[in-house]
Amino acid sequence: MTKNRKASVRIRMYRQGLGDCFLLTFTEDGKPEFNMMIDCGVLQKTKNDKAIMTKVVEHIEAALPEKTVNKEKKRWLDVVVLTHEHADHISGFTKAKEVFERIHFGEVWAAWLDDETHPKYKLVRDRFHKQLKGLKSAVAKMDSNKSDGVKTAVELVLHDFFEDALLGTTSTTAGRSPSWDFAIGKSVGDPKFFTPGKMFPLPGFDDIRIYILGPSEDYETFTQVNPPQDDTYRTKGSGFALTDSFFAAVSDDDSLTSEAFQPFEKRLRVNPATAESNGFFKTYYGFEPGAEDWRRIDDDWLSVAGSLALKLDSYTNNTCLVFAIEFVSSQKVLLFPGDAQFSNWLSWQKLSWEVPDDNGGKQKLTTKDLLERTVLYKVGHHGSHNATLKKHGLEMMTSPELIAIIPVSRDMARNQTSSTNPHGWEMPERNLFERLLEKTRGRVLLADESQDQALKERCKDKKFLSSVKFVGSFVRDQTASAQDEPLCLELTIAG
Repeated sequence: MTKNRKASVRIRMYRQGLGDCFLLTFTEDGKPEFNMMIDCGVLQKTKNDKAIMTKVVEHIEAALPEKTVNKEKKRWLDVVVLTHEHADHISGFTKAKEVFERIHFGEVWAAWLDDETHPKYKLVRDRFHKQLKGLKSAVAKMDSNKSDGVKTAVELVLHDFFEDALLGTTSTTAGRSPSWDFAIGKSVGDPKFFTPGKMFPLPGFDDIRIYILGPSEDYETFTQVNPPQDDTYRTKGSGFALTDSFFAAVSDDDSLTSEAFQPFEKRLRVNPATAESNGFFKTYYGFEPGAEDWRRIDDDWLSVAGSLALKLDSYTNNTCLVFAIEFVSSQKVLLFPGDAQFSNWLSWQKLSWEVPDDNGGKQKLTTKDLLERTVLYKVGHHGSHNATLKKHGLEMMTSPELIAIIPVSRDMARNQTSSTNPHGWEMPERNLFERLLEKTRGRVLLADESQDQALKERCKDKKFLSSVKFVGSFVRDQTASAQDEPLCLELTIAG
């Protein structure tokens, strides 16, 4: 085992709203500090989002050392990790682009799904863009007066989580969002795309290792997003029937082979134009206003788009780059799962690695070992019910030192209402939050807290409380009554 070199990490969780942005600063005896940023985003249409994200990135910039690259002297981020392509994780790269232009990215890390040389790259990208285009087509076909709020609900998911330029792409293999392309393009070294099962030391460090857990290379599992009842803290049904049929039917793209999904052969169909000019249909199927209007279903079938939009959102979460950070000497582990959902979590369970033992040989390390040693868990998807597994996740985290951090704005989540979801989003989900409090003995940090009163009420661990700081300041709303808020929560963990 590596001799203890007194490694540590300072973690800053930013409070920009409903979104992820973390700055991890690693130190080890005799080594220069290493700065890693994990994601940088906020939910689309957040009020004052550009000003807020600019303030966040300026704060990150001020914490970084300077380095000269190609005769340009700039602040230096050793690694930028992109977990997945949702706006609440990456929109900051465009919202605060002017500041990021002043920062070098040593390397950018992303999942294998961005590696164009991977044999399954095109299959995944084709499927992803087909579904995005299908939902856009569905929205275009909907009559706002008849869709009972479904159109609004679909647009909410699409435009809150997926940037417009990505939705508008005409390519099935390219056309990433501007934020994603910008971040990847800033990598000074070649970007690195990881597959599960990889393990390597943190560059330049002896006592810190990185383990890649997800996403699975079995792309067919990405649509499995809701765990069974015994693996979740909340029961919620789900189904995926007719997904491909729906997307094919609403799209005008011949490449989707929509004909194959039609319920009847062409010879048995009557198109609307023909039916409208036929006396029988004209009389009995409501082409003229009257008592027979009820027979017309027209585009009622488009109402399935609401649930499919949410499934596409979850599908993207299952593509998350998931990794664990281990302090070798102490065996402490930090887990960063992005917004990974059921199938991503489940795919880790059989992973194992060979690592050095105390006698100069090798020993087997499993995902179970990593979870049992986890002392810091970045709670997935802002604490939603389907992004933390139960028996294959949180219940495996048995360390008495466990801490949970949740990048959430509860008010913002509750305000995401629609006719199909009148109460907004429950984040963190009540049952999950209660179990996190039990597992951590109250050591749960929520990004929307601006002072430590609530934290002191739920946590009596004085050593932990003394390690938590509220850092920086910003004004969220540009109004006369607005007050300064802390910009981030800071926590230091000794290895």
